[in-house]
Amino acid sequence: MTAVKSGSYFKGMTQLGHLYRRVSHPSQLTGHGLKRQDENTLAFVKSRGLTLVGTYEDRGISAWTGKNQKKGELGRVLDLIRAGVIKSGEALVVDALDRLSRQPFMSAFGLLKEILEAGVVIHAIHEPNPITLESVNTVPQIAQSMISALMLAHDESKNKSRLVRQAYQHGRETGEIVAGRVPTWVIRNVNKRTGEKWFTLDEDIVPIVQRIFRMCASGHSSYEIAKRFTEEGIKPFGDLKRLSGSAATNKHHWNSTTVQDIVRSRTVLGEFRSHQVWEDENGKRQHKLMKVMPNYYPSGFIDHDLWQKANDALVMRKRARVRGNTGIGFPNLLKPIAVCQHCGSTMQIKNQIAKKDGSKFRRLRCAGRSENYCDNSRVPRYDQVEEAILRLVSEIKLTDHRSAEKSALTRVVNEESMKLDALQVEVRNIILAFKGSPTAVAIVAEKEAEIATLAKSRSENQAKLDALNFSQSPESRRDAMIELIGRMRSEIDLHKLHDIRTELNMRLRQAIKHVAFNCNGDIAIHLHGETAWYLLAQDKGGLTSGMRLIDGPKRGEDGLDLRGKTVDDFVMIRS
Repeated sequence: MTAVKSGSYFKGMTQLGHLYRRVSHPSQLTGHGLKRQDENTLAFVKSRGLTLVGTYEDRGISAWTGKNQKKGELGRVLDLIRAGVIKSGEALVVDALDRLSRQPFMSAFGLLKEILEAGVVIHAIHEPNPITLESVNTVPQIAQSMISALMLAHDESKNKSRLVRQAYQHGRETGEIVAGRVPTWVIRNVNKRTGEKWFTLDEDIVPIVQRIFRMCASGHSSYEIAKRFTEEGIKPFGDLKRLSGSAATNKHHWNSTTVQDIVRSRTVLGEFRSHQVWEDENGKRQHKLMKVMPNYYPSGFIDHDLWQKANDALVMRKRARVRGNTGIGFPNLLKPIAVCQHCGSTMQIKNQIAKKDGSKFRRLRCAGRSENYCDNSRVPRYDQVEEAILRLVSEIKLTDHRSAEKSALTRVVNEESMKLDALQVEVRNIILAFKGSPTAVAIVAEKEAEIATLAKSRSENQAKLDALNFSQSPESRRDAMIELIGRMRSEIDLHKLHDIRTELNMRLRQAIKHVAFNCNGDIAIHLHGETAWYLLAQDKGGLTSGMRLIDGPKRGEDGLDLRGKTVDDFVMIRS
């Protein structure tokens, strides 16, 4: 197109300029995306004699969804224009108009319209003329060029998106490797001559992933794993985490979220899970699982049993609200199951010094008493309590409820599967019989919502069933606790002792629901899945060695409500 000569729409233009650059994919950060834009735009600014007063960058943010306007630096530019900081007559310089938006034409046009109506001049270095509100309204060539650029940008992104979807769909149907992004422990290999692709495991990263799963399954928190790796100087793997725009950073470190993402990922089992991703009206990303492809990635270095144990441990820590670092040696094995029987607060360890010989020892104290809202003033010695409880779990026979639970869950999953199949057939029949009917569209939408709810319920119940299938028998759990107790009593290395007590704490939380302390010094122990309680009675010699099986509290459902209960609320049935 022939350049339009300078006219009235250039009059009064200031020499102040603001530079905006954007790359849509993180891989372009290490390539020539920003470098090319730097060279082109800075040369353009110099050739036009502009004085650059602001530079804004969006890194790894797409303009296809308008995210650069909502969460990126372009949104900041718009805010500055609306606030009058970027004034009328000043210039906004971009490499091309598609750097600003790749949205559908009307959305992209609305963005440019707001900028131009504020009096800001847009310089796109691949456009022969500056774009102003006056030039768009009076010069047909400039308006046509702007419209073509916006429509072409959207069409290009739309076609790329369609081709990528088709490639993934073909790959899912044929088993061909098409994934550009792969798990960090997987290497994607390509034969440049034939184009053949295959996966192999990264032998440097796989041992770290295995260690993460073993530590998590042993009861270590994700925070503690991240801290341990940082202290040991283990470098984090995966993509470099960057913030967008001027807040971009090269920081890359271990954190609890990174560890949890690795543990929850089913790609270690070889699965490729295809998702449909979109943004709702509030700009929040939504995911919908489309298809699961087993044996897609290399597997075998993490077996399903270890994966399930690690994920069960994460869920158990979340439910128990176990937080923070436990310190070297892991002093409190009863965290967080030890509670006050009167107010329900946790029992905390308090260090004391004996008056007679100055020796140090530890006691358990009600947190509610410490804050003056509970009357439970008893402070039993921690070591005596721990020893009595470890002796109890070594001697008692745990009840196995797995068979009944598995039967019930299997029945529920099968019923939900049959309902899902029936609903999907019903939806297909409605579509075929009443195609194009507004009433049919509403009915189908209602049925699809019901299908989504039912599918989610089935998935949750299937996960519970999988956990039961891979759970240990009560005898195995008790044997594991006895083995850990033996190792704990003979270990002298503090770091190894910490790991042993961490795993033992997890085992105790799997077996014991509550260890409840009352004002008389007696301790009631409630096991998971049982209505019976065990009582440790207090006498002059300390806690009695005999364990007595008792019923749960007369008031409260299944012993869940411990507040206001005393020993009199329990009924002894065997001494």
